[in-house]
Amino acid sequence: MTNDINILKQFGEVLLTDVKSVIPIVTGKTAEQTELKSNEVRIQILVAPYIKSLIDGRKPTREGAKSSGESLYSKILEWVKAKGIQPREQSMSQKSLAYVITRSIHLNGTKLFQEGGGNRIFDTVLTTARINSLASLIAESKQKDIGTLIDNELLRLT
Repeated sequence: MTNDINILKQFGEVLLTDVKSVIPIVTGKTAEQTELKSNEVRIQILVAPYIKSLIDGRKPTREGAKSSGESLYSKILEWVKAKGIQPREQSMSQKSLAYVITRSIHLNGTKLFQEGGGNRIFDTVLTTARINSLASLIAESKQKDIGTLIDNELLRLT
């Protein structure tokens, strides 16, 4: 069992590194909030709740929606500053640009959402081959455990 735990942990650590590597980096917050949880029977990669927006885009804000934490405007402003985006019009500030972008997203959703979503950023990480590899490692470990149990039982009987 200890070997299975080690196999899962090692697999999870590599998977975590690879998941973090495909997350677009602007401020680094999304990757920082990505973590591994594991026990003897499973591994979990926990990501920021807004990761779905990277995959499917953000829908328009429905009327009367409540804010859940940091405002979209403050996130957009942080993004504009981190990317070093400057408005085309010199009279417009980064804050004004962030406001215009925020308003557009609230009204129309993001471009990714408008195009139907489906960003497949994790497809290179969560592959069938990788899952099959993990299954093979665990199967080999179980075979060894069973072989050891049989050998021990045969020694006990002799």
